[in-house]
Amino acid sequence: MTIFKANEEYLVKNDFSTNQILTKLAFLTLFLTVFINAFLSLL
Repeated sequence: MTIFKANEEYLVKNDFSTNQILTKLAFLTLFLTVFINAFLSLL
């Protein structure tokens, strides 16, 4: 039971860090899209 609980906590932490990475990637993609659009409109 203890091993199962520890494994569950590990999975939750792992999922949380994966979510953080995906969130950062999403913001980065959004920022790059806005930046490129602004750059192209200046040209």
